[in-house]
Amino acid sequence: MGSFNSKAKPTVIAQCHIPPYSIKAIGSRHFLLAGGGGAARTGVKNEIDLYLLTYNNQLLGSTSAQDKAQLILQAKQTGLIDTTIYSNMNMDVIALDTAEQGRYLIAAGQDEYCSLYQVNGFSMNNTITDDNNNDATLSFDFQSICRLKTDDSSKDPYQKCVKLYFFKNTLWMATGGSDGTVRLWNVSWLFQEKVKTLQLTVENSNQQVQEIKEPPEMEINTGSELVDDLDVSCCGSVLAAIRSKQTSFYDTSDATLLMVLKNIQELGDAFKIRSLKFLPLDKTGKNAIFIVAYNQRVRTSKEISYLALWAYSKQDKACHLISLKKACNETISCLASSECGNYTCIGTMSGSVAIYDTHNLKCPLYWQAQAHSSFVTSVEFLPQRSYDFSYGRIQQEPSSNKKESTKCFLPGVCASSRASVMSLSVDMTVQLHSIEYPSLSQFSGTTTGVLLKLAVWSLVLYLVLWLLFVH
Repeated sequence: MGSFNSKAKPTVIAQCHIPPYSIKAIGSRHFLLAGGGGAARTGVKNEIDLYLLTYNNQLLGSTSAQDKAQLILQAKQTGLIDTTIYSNMNMDVIALDTAEQGRYLIAAGQDEYCSLYQVNGFSMNNTITDDNNNDATLSFDFQSICRLKTDDSSKDPYQKCVKLYFFKNTLWMATGGSDGTVRLWNVSWLFQEKVKTLQLTVENSNQQVQEIKEPPEMEINTGSELVDDLDVSCCGSVLAAIRSKQTSFYDTSDATLLMVLKNIQELGDAFKIRSLKFLPLDKTGKNAIFIVAYNQRVRTSKEISYLALWAYSKQDKACHLISLKKACNETISCLASSECGNYTCIGTMSGSVAIYDTHNLKCPLYWQAQAHSSFVTSVEFLPQRSYDFSYGRIQQEPSSNKKESTKCFLPGVCASSRASVMSLSVDMTVQLHSIEYPSLSQFSGTTTGVLLKLAVWSLVLYLVLWLLFVH
Protein backbone atom coordinates (compact mmCIF):
# COMPACT_ATOMS: atom_id res chain seq x y z
CA MET A 1 0.00 0.00 0.00
CA GLY A 2 1.53 3.31 -0.97
CA SER A 3 3.05 5.19 -3.85
CA PHE A 4 6.39 5.86 -5.49
CA ASN A 5 7.58 8.29 -2.81
CA SER A 6 6.58 6.39 0.34
CA LYS A 7 9.64 4.13 0.38
CA ALA A 8 11.88 6.85 1.82
CA LYS A 9 12.02 6.85 5.60
CA PRO A 10 10.51 9.94 7.26
CA THR A 11 12.85 12.45 8.88
CA VAL A 12 12.86 12.78 12.67
CA ILE A 13 12.97 16.56 13.06
CA ALA A 14 12.65 16.72 16.86
CA GLN A 15 12.97 14.56 19.98
CA CYS A 16 10.45 15.46 22.68
CA HIS A 17 11.57 15.89 26.29
CA ILE A 18 8.01 15.84 27.64
CA PRO A 19 5.13 13.41 26.95
CA PRO A 20 3.59 14.98 23.80
CA TYR A 21 -0.13 15.14 23.00
CA SER A 22 -0.75 17.86 20.42
CA ILE A 23 1.15 19.63 17.65
CA LYS A 24 0.11 22.79 15.77
CA ALA A 25 1.82 24.88 13.11
CA ILE A 26 2.09 28.57 13.96
CA GLY A 27 3.23 31.07 11.36
CA SER A 28 5.28 30.04 8.34
CA ARG A 29 8.19 28.21 10.00
CA HIS A 30 7.28 27.40 13.62
CA PHE A 31 5.23 24.78 15.40
CA LEU A 32 3.95 24.32 18.95
CA LEU A 33 4.23 21.05 20.84
CA ALA A 34 1.96 20.65 23.89
CA GLY A 35 2.18 18.02 26.60
CA GLY A 36 3.48 17.25 30.06
CA GLY A 37 3.45 14.81 32.94
CA GLY A 38 0.47 16.22 34.83
CA ALA A 39 0.08 17.31 38.44
CA ALA A 40 1.96 14.33 39.94
CA ARG A 41 5.39 15.18 41.35
CA THR A 42 7.32 13.00 38.92
CA GLY A 43 9.73 15.67 37.77
CA VAL A 44 8.22 15.69 34.28
CA LYS A 45 7.48 19.26 33.20
CA ASN A 46 4.27 20.61 31.71
CA GLU A 47 4.99 22.89 28.78
CA ILE A 48 3.99 24.25 25.42
CA ASP A 49 7.24 24.26 23.45
CA LEU A 50 7.96 26.45 20.42
CA TYR A 51 10.15 25.00 17.66
CA LEU A 52 11.70 26.72 14.64
CA LEU A 53 12.00 24.76 11.40
CA THR A 54 15.38 25.43 9.83
CA TYR A 55 18.35 23.90 8.05
CA ASN A 56 21.95 23.44 9.14
CA ASN A 57 23.39 26.88 8.35
CA GLN A 58 26.94 25.53 8.10
CA LEU A 59 25.97 23.39 5.11
CA LEU A 60 24.05 26.06 3.19
CA GLY A 61 25.77 27.00 -0.06
CA SER A 62 28.01 23.95 -0.04
CA THR A 63 28.58 22.18 -3.37
CA SER A 64 29.59 18.89 -1.73
CA ALA A 65 27.23 16.01 -2.49
CA GLN A 66 27.73 14.72 1.04
CA ASP A 67 26.79 18.07 2.56
CA LYS A 68 23.73 18.34 0.33
CA ALA A 69 22.60 14.90 1.49
CA GLN A 70 22.85 16.09 5.11
CA LEU A 71 20.98 19.33 4.39
CA ILE A 72 17.70 18.19 5.88
CA LEU A 73 15.02 20.08 7.73
CA GLN A 74 15.39 20.15 11.50
CA ALA A 75 13.57 21.71 14.43
CA LYS A 76 15.20 23.82 17.15
CA GLN A 77 13.40 24.83 20.32
CA THR A 78 13.34 28.61 20.61
CA GLY A 79 10.72 29.24 23.28
CA LEU A 80 8.32 27.70 25.78
CA ILE A 81 5.31 28.37 27.96
CA ASP A 82 5.58 26.83 31.44
CA THR A 83 2.09 25.57 32.39
CA THR A 84 3.12 24.64 35.97
CA ILE A 85 1.03 21.69 37.26
CA TYR A 86 -1.23 21.47 34.21
CA SER A 87 -0.55 19.05 31.37
CA ASN A 88 -1.65 20.25 27.93
CA MET A 89 -3.83 17.58 26.34
CA ASN A 90 -5.33 19.47 23.37
CA MET A 91 -4.65 22.76 21.64
CA ASP A 92 -5.67 25.14 18.87
CA VAL A 93 -4.06 28.24 17.33
CA ILE A 94 -5.55 31.07 15.28
CA ALA A 95 -4.08 34.20 13.65
CA LEU A 96 -5.35 37.50 15.04
CA ASP A 97 -3.94 39.71 12.30
CA THR A 98 -1.97 39.52 9.08
CA ALA A 99 0.85 37.00 9.28
CA GLU A 100 3.69 39.55 9.22
CA GLN A 101 2.36 40.98 12.50
CA GLY A 102 3.01 37.67 14.27
CA ARG A 103 -0.10 37.89 16.46
CA TYR A 104 -1.87 34.67 17.43
CA LEU A 105 -4.13 33.23 20.11
CA ILE A 106 -3.36 29.82 21.65
CA ALA A 107 -5.99 27.77 23.49
CA ALA A 108 -4.70 24.82 25.54
CA GLY A 109 -6.87 22.21 27.28
CA GLN A 110 -5.60 21.58 30.82
CA ASP A 111 -7.78 19.12 32.80
CA GLU A 112 -11.19 20.83 33.17
CA TYR A 113 -9.75 24.21 32.15
CA CYS A 114 -8.74 25.98 28.97
CA SER A 115 -5.85 28.42 29.24
CA LEU A 116 -5.46 31.20 26.69
CA TYR A 117 -2.13 32.65 25.60
CA GLN A 118 -1.51 35.55 23.25
CA VAL A 119 1.43 35.89 20.86
CA ASN A 120 2.41 39.55 20.51
CA GLY A 121 4.83 39.37 17.62
CA PHE A 122 8.31 38.08 16.94
CA SER A 123 11.35 38.09 19.18
CA MET A 124 14.95 36.86 19.03
CA ASN A 125 16.02 34.18 21.52
CA ASN A 126 18.91 31.77 21.90
CA THR A 127 18.21 28.16 20.95
CA ILE A 128 17.06 26.33 24.08
CA THR A 129 18.02 22.81 23.06
CA ASP A 130 21.53 23.60 21.79
CA ASP A 131 23.94 24.78 24.49
CA ASN A 132 26.74 25.22 21.96
CA ASN A 133 24.77 27.59 19.78
CA ASN A 134 24.74 31.19 21.00
CA ASP A 135 23.20 32.57 17.82
CA ALA A 136 19.87 34.33 18.25
CA THR A 137 16.97 32.57 16.55
CA LEU A 138 13.48 33.65 15.57
CA SER A 139 10.94 33.17 18.34
CA PHE A 140 7.64 34.65 19.55
CA ASP A 141 6.69 36.93 22.44
CA PHE A 142 4.16 35.04 24.60
CA GLN A 143 1.70 36.44 27.15
CA SER A 144 -0.70 34.46 29.29
CA ILE A 145 -4.22 35.89 29.37
CA CYS A 146 -6.50 33.79 31.55
CA ARG A 147 -7.85 30.35 32.38
CA LEU A 148 -11.51 29.40 31.87
CA LYS A 149 -13.32 26.41 33.37
CA THR A 150 -14.78 24.52 30.43
CA ASP A 151 -16.05 21.24 31.93
CA ASP A 152 -18.33 20.68 34.93
CA SER A 153 -18.38 16.89 35.14
CA SER A 154 -18.78 15.65 38.72
CA LYS A 155 -16.43 12.74 38.00
CA ASP A 156 -13.06 13.28 36.34
CA PRO A 157 -13.79 16.62 34.57
CA TYR A 158 -11.75 16.92 31.41
CA GLN A 159 -11.70 19.11 28.30
CA LYS A 160 -11.32 16.82 25.29
CA CYS A 161 -11.31 19.27 22.36
CA VAL A 162 -11.11 22.97 21.52
CA LYS A 163 -11.60 25.04 18.36
CA LEU A 164 -10.91 28.74 17.72
CA TYR A 165 -12.79 30.40 14.86
CA PHE A 166 -14.10 33.68 13.48
CA PHE A 167 -17.81 34.24 12.92
CA LYS A 168 -19.06 37.59 11.62
CA ASN A 169 -15.70 39.23 12.45
CA THR A 170 -15.93 38.07 16.06
CA LEU A 171 -13.46 35.64 17.64
CA TRP A 172 -15.08 32.57 19.21
CA MET A 173 -13.93 29.44 21.01
CA ALA A 174 -15.78 26.11 21.14
CA THR A 175 -14.94 23.52 23.81
CA GLY A 176 -16.17 20.01 24.53
CA GLY A 177 -15.38 17.45 27.18
CA SER A 178 -16.41 14.73 29.59
CA ASP A 179 -19.67 16.35 30.74
CA GLY A 180 -21.15 16.10 27.23
CA THR A 181 -21.65 19.86 26.85
CA VAL A 182 -20.31 22.00 24.02
CA ARG A 183 -19.66 25.54 25.15
CA LEU A 184 -19.31 28.56 22.86
CA TRP A 185 -17.26 31.43 24.21
CA ASN A 186 -17.01 34.93 22.75
CA VAL A 187 -13.32 35.60 23.44
CA SER A 188 -13.04 38.93 21.62
CA TRP A 189 -13.51 40.72 24.93
CA LEU A 190 -10.18 39.33 26.11
CA PHE A 191 -8.37 41.91 24.00
CA GLN A 192 -10.17 44.92 25.41
CA GLU A 193 -8.52 47.39 27.78
CA LYS A 194 -10.33 46.10 30.88
CA VAL A 195 -8.47 42.78 30.88
CA LYS A 196 -4.99 43.96 29.93
CA THR A 197 -4.11 43.99 33.64
CA LEU A 198 -4.63 40.21 33.67
CA GLN A 199 -2.01 39.56 31.02
CA LEU A 200 1.13 38.16 32.63
CA THR A 201 4.47 37.71 30.91
CA VAL A 202 5.21 34.01 30.66
CA GLU A 203 8.96 34.54 30.95
CA ASN A 204 8.55 34.50 34.76
CA SER A 205 7.52 30.91 35.44
CA ASN A 206 6.46 31.78 39.01
CA GLN A 207 3.54 33.82 37.72
CA GLN A 208 0.25 31.97 37.55
CA VAL A 209 -2.41 32.20 34.87
CA GLN A 210 -5.43 33.83 36.48
CA GLU A 211 -8.74 31.95 36.38
CA ILE A 212 -11.69 34.04 35.21
CA LYS A 213 -15.22 32.97 36.09
CA GLU A 214 -16.67 34.05 32.77
CA PRO A 215 -19.73 32.06 31.59
CA PRO A 216 -19.97 30.95 27.96
CA GLU A 217 -22.26 32.77 25.57
CA MET A 218 -24.05 29.53 24.68
CA GLU A 219 -24.17 25.92 25.86
CA ILE A 220 -25.16 22.88 23.80
CA ASN A 221 -26.14 19.87 25.88
CA THR A 222 -25.37 16.93 23.61
CA GLY A 223 -26.17 14.33 26.28
CA SER A 224 -24.19 12.50 28.95
CA GLU A 225 -21.65 11.10 26.50
CA LEU A 226 -18.14 12.49 26.18
CA VAL A 227 -17.64 14.93 23.29
CA ASP A 228 -14.81 13.18 21.44
CA ASP A 229 -14.13 15.85 18.84
CA LEU A 230 -15.59 18.98 17.28
CA ASP A 231 -14.97 21.26 14.35
CA VAL A 232 -16.45 24.44 12.89
CA SER A 233 -17.10 25.19 9.22
CA CYS A 234 -14.84 27.62 7.40
CA CYS A 235 -17.53 30.33 7.47
CA GLY A 236 -18.00 29.81 11.22
CA SER A 237 -21.75 29.17 11.06
CA VAL A 238 -21.91 25.37 11.50
CA LEU A 239 -20.46 23.29 14.34
CA ALA A 240 -20.12 19.51 14.30
CA ALA A 241 -19.92 17.68 17.64
CA ILE A 242 -18.77 14.05 17.63
CA ARG A 243 -19.85 11.54 20.27
CA SER A 244 -19.62 7.78 20.38
CA LYS A 245 -23.20 7.16 19.25
CA GLN A 246 -23.86 10.10 16.93
CA THR A 247 -22.52 13.24 15.29
CA SER A 248 -24.70 16.35 15.41
CA PHE A 249 -24.58 19.67 13.54
CA TYR A 250 -25.50 22.95 15.26
CA ASP A 251 -26.01 26.58 14.28
CA THR A 252 -23.30 28.60 16.02
CA SER A 253 -25.44 31.76 16.06
CA ASP A 254 -28.10 30.34 18.40
CA ALA A 255 -26.89 26.79 19.31
CA THR A 256 -29.91 25.15 17.67
CA LEU A 257 -29.68 21.60 16.32
CA LEU A 258 -29.51 21.52 12.52
CA MET A 259 -29.32 17.77 11.89
CA VAL A 260 -27.83 14.44 12.99
CA LEU A 261 -25.43 12.75 10.57
CA LYS A 262 -26.84 9.36 9.64
CA ASN A 263 -24.82 6.17 9.37
CA ILE A 264 -23.59 5.21 5.92
CA GLN A 265 -25.68 2.28 4.73
CA GLU A 266 -22.62 0.44 3.42
CA LEU A 267 -20.96 0.61 6.85
CA GLY A 268 -24.02 0.16 9.05
CA ASP A 269 -23.78 0.38 12.83
CA ALA A 270 -20.45 -1.43 13.01
CA PHE A 271 -18.50 1.80 12.48
CA LYS A 272 -18.28 5.08 14.37
CA ILE A 273 -16.82 8.47 13.53
CA ARG A 274 -13.35 9.07 14.94
CA SER A 275 -12.80 12.59 13.64
CA LEU A 276 -14.22 15.22 11.27
CA LYS A 277 -12.63 18.18 9.49
CA PHE A 278 -14.32 20.92 7.47
CA LEU A 279 -12.59 21.82 4.20
CA PRO A 280 -12.43 25.10 2.20
CA LEU A 281 -13.48 23.39 -1.03
CA ASP A 282 -16.87 24.98 -1.68
CA LYS A 283 -16.52 28.33 -3.46
CA THR A 284 -20.26 29.00 -3.75
CA GLY A 285 -20.91 29.41 -0.03
CA LYS A 286 -23.94 27.13 -0.28
CA ASN A 287 -22.30 24.01 1.12
CA ALA A 288 -19.88 22.99 3.85
CA ILE A 289 -17.57 20.22 2.64
CA PHE A 290 -16.04 17.95 5.28
CA ILE A 291 -13.96 14.77 5.56
CA VAL A 292 -14.77 12.04 8.10
CA ALA A 293 -12.67 9.18 9.49
CA TYR A 294 -14.56 5.98 10.43
CA ASN A 295 -13.30 3.24 12.77
CA GLN A 296 -14.81 -0.06 13.84
CA ARG A 297 -16.81 0.19 17.05
CA VAL A 298 -15.25 -3.07 18.23
CA ARG A 299 -11.65 -3.72 17.22
CA THR A 300 -11.09 -7.11 15.65
CA SER A 301 -8.13 -9.04 14.26
CA LYS A 302 -9.17 -7.80 10.80
CA GLU A 303 -9.00 -4.07 11.36
CA ILE A 304 -10.31 -1.69 8.72
CA SER A 305 -11.07 2.02 8.58
CA TYR A 306 -12.68 4.36 6.05
CA LEU A 307 -12.56 7.96 4.85
CA ALA A 308 -15.69 9.68 3.57
CA LEU A 309 -16.17 13.04 1.87
CA TRP A 310 -19.46 14.78 2.66
CA ALA A 311 -21.28 17.98 1.68
CA TYR A 312 -23.63 19.76 4.06
CA SER A 313 -26.26 21.87 2.28
CA LYS A 314 -26.96 25.03 4.26
CA GLN A 315 -30.24 25.54 2.42
CA ASP A 316 -31.61 22.02 2.85
CA LYS A 317 -29.91 21.41 6.21
CA ALA A 318 -28.97 17.95 5.00
CA CYS A 319 -25.76 16.04 4.29
CA HIS A 320 -24.96 14.26 1.03
CA LEU A 321 -22.26 11.62 0.70
CA ILE A 322 -19.76 12.44 -2.06
CA SER A 323 -17.41 9.46 -1.78
CA LEU A 324 -16.50 6.62 0.58
CA LYS A 325 -13.18 4.80 0.36
CA LYS A 326 -11.28 2.32 2.46
CA ALA A 327 -8.43 4.11 4.24
CA CYS A 328 -6.32 1.24 5.59
CA ASN A 329 -6.33 -1.99 7.58
CA GLU A 330 -5.57 -0.13 10.80
CA THR A 331 -7.45 1.99 13.33
CA ILE A 332 -7.28 5.75 12.73
CA SER A 333 -6.10 7.75 15.74
CA CYS A 334 -6.00 11.29 14.29
CA LEU A 335 -6.98 13.28 11.20
CA ALA A 336 -5.79 16.54 9.61
CA SER A 337 -6.38 18.47 6.39
CA SER A 338 -4.16 20.90 4.51
CA GLU A 339 -4.88 24.63 4.44
CA CYS A 340 -6.12 24.36 0.85
CA GLY A 341 -8.20 21.27 1.65
CA ASN A 342 -6.74 19.27 -1.23
CA TYR A 343 -4.83 16.86 1.02
CA THR A 344 -5.92 14.74 3.98
CA CYS A 345 -3.63 12.99 6.44
CA ILE A 346 -4.29 10.25 9.00
CA GLY A 347 -2.26 8.76 11.83
CA THR A 348 -3.05 5.28 13.14
CA MET A 349 -2.92 3.32 16.38
CA SER A 350 -0.16 1.20 14.84
CA GLY A 351 2.06 4.24 14.24
CA SER A 352 1.45 4.53 10.49
CA VAL A 353 1.00 7.80 8.57
CA ALA A 354 -0.84 8.26 5.25
CA ILE A 355 -1.58 11.27 3.03
CA TYR A 356 -4.47 11.26 0.53
CA ASP A 357 -5.76 13.40 -2.28
CA THR A 358 -9.02 14.64 -0.76
CA HIS A 359 -10.73 14.62 -4.16
CA ASN A 360 -9.73 11.00 -4.83
CA LEU A 361 -9.44 8.91 -1.67
CA LYS A 362 -8.97 5.65 -3.55
CA CYS A 363 -5.23 5.26 -3.00
CA PRO A 364 -2.89 7.17 -0.65
CA LEU A 365 -0.31 9.44 -2.23
CA TYR A 366 1.98 8.61 0.67
CA TRP A 367 1.98 5.62 3.02
CA GLN A 368 4.53 4.90 5.75
CA ALA A 369 3.64 1.75 7.70
CA GLN A 370 4.58 1.89 11.39
CA ALA A 371 6.57 5.08 10.98
CA HIS A 372 6.36 5.43 14.76
CA SER A 373 6.91 2.66 17.28
CA SER A 374 3.67 3.61 19.05
CA PHE A 375 0.34 5.21 18.13
CA VAL A 376 0.21 8.64 16.51
CA THR A 377 -1.35 11.27 18.76
CA SER A 378 -1.47 14.19 16.31
CA VAL A 379 -0.72 15.13 12.69
CA GLU A 380 -0.38 18.63 11.24
CA PHE A 381 0.25 20.03 7.75
CA LEU A 382 2.98 22.62 7.23
CA PRO A 383 2.41 25.73 5.06
CA GLN A 384 3.92 25.73 1.58
CA ARG A 385 4.52 29.48 1.50
CA SER A 386 6.01 32.20 3.69
CA TYR A 387 3.12 34.38 4.78
CA ASP A 388 4.93 36.56 7.32
CA PHE A 389 6.79 38.84 4.90
CA SER A 390 5.49 42.26 3.90
CA TYR A 391 7.24 41.80 0.55
CA GLY A 392 6.52 39.08 -1.96
CA ARG A 393 2.78 39.64 -1.99
CA ILE A 394 0.33 40.12 -4.82
CA GLN A 395 -2.31 42.73 -4.08
CA GLN A 396 -5.85 41.45 -4.45
CA GLU A 397 -9.22 43.12 -4.60
CA PRO A 398 -10.25 44.85 -1.34
CA SER A 399 -11.63 42.35 1.14
CA SER A 400 -13.48 42.65 4.44
CA ASN A 401 -10.97 40.19 5.88
CA LYS A 402 -7.59 41.91 5.82
CA LYS A 403 -5.84 38.56 6.39
CA GLU A 404 -7.09 37.51 2.95
CA SER A 405 -6.49 40.79 1.10
CA THR A 406 -3.10 39.69 -0.22
CA LYS A 407 -1.69 36.46 -1.53
CA CYS A 408 1.91 35.49 -0.89
CA PHE A 409 4.04 33.75 -3.49
CA LEU A 410 7.29 33.40 -1.51
CA PRO A 411 8.18 29.73 -0.94
CA GLY A 412 8.08 28.27 2.57
CA VAL A 413 10.40 25.81 4.32
CA CYS A 414 8.56 22.88 2.73
CA ALA A 415 8.00 24.36 -0.73
CA SER A 416 10.13 21.61 -2.31
CA SER A 417 7.29 19.12 -1.66
CA ARG A 418 3.70 18.95 -2.82
CA ALA A 419 2.61 18.53 0.79
CA SER A 420 4.41 18.08 4.11
CA VAL A 421 3.03 16.72 7.36
CA MET A 422 4.38 16.55 10.90
CA SER A 423 3.40 13.52 12.98
CA LEU A 424 3.60 13.26 16.76
CA SER A 425 3.65 10.02 18.72
CA VAL A 426 3.96 8.51 22.17
CA ASP A 427 7.44 7.36 21.08
CA MET A 428 8.52 10.99 21.80
CA THR A 429 9.47 11.86 18.21
CA VAL A 430 8.23 14.43 15.70
CA GLN A 431 8.55 13.14 12.13
CA LEU A 432 8.28 14.91 8.79
CA HIS A 433 6.43 13.19 5.94
CA SER A 434 6.48 14.69 2.44
CA ILE A 435 4.93 14.02 -0.94
CA GLU A 436 7.78 14.81 -3.30
CA TYR A 437 7.33 16.21 -6.78
CA PRO A 438 7.89 13.47 -9.39
CA SER A 439 11.30 13.56 -11.07
CA LEU A 440 11.76 13.48 -14.85
CA SER A 441 13.20 9.95 -14.63
CA GLN A 442 9.87 8.71 -13.32
CA PHE A 443 8.18 9.81 -16.54
CA SER A 444 10.66 7.87 -18.70
CA GLY A 445 8.92 5.26 -20.83
CA THR A 446 5.43 6.47 -19.93
CA THR A 447 2.86 8.20 -22.09
CA THR A 448 3.39 11.38 -20.07
CA GLY A 449 7.13 11.15 -20.64
CA VAL A 450 6.71 10.73 -24.39
CA LEU A 451 4.40 13.74 -24.55
CA LEU A 452 6.84 15.85 -22.54
CA LYS A 453 9.72 14.94 -24.84
CA LEU A 454 7.56 15.65 -27.90
CA ALA A 455 6.63 19.06 -26.49
CA VAL A 456 10.27 19.94 -25.81
CA TRP A 457 11.44 18.90 -29.29
CA SER A 458 8.53 20.76 -30.88
CA LEU A 459 9.57 23.90 -29.03
CA VAL A 460 13.19 23.49 -30.15
CA LEU A 461 12.12 22.96 -33.77
CA TYR A 462 9.87 26.02 -33.63
CA LEU A 463 12.73 28.19 -32.33
CA VAL A 464 15.12 26.92 -35.04
CA LEU A 465 12.62 27.63 -37.84
CA TRP A 466 11.82 31.05 -36.39
CA LEU A 467 15.53 31.97 -36.31
CA LEU A 468 16.01 30.78 -39.91
CA PHE A 469 13.12 32.84 -41.25
CA VAL A 470 13.99 35.95 -39.23
CA HIS A 471 17.65 35.98 -40.22
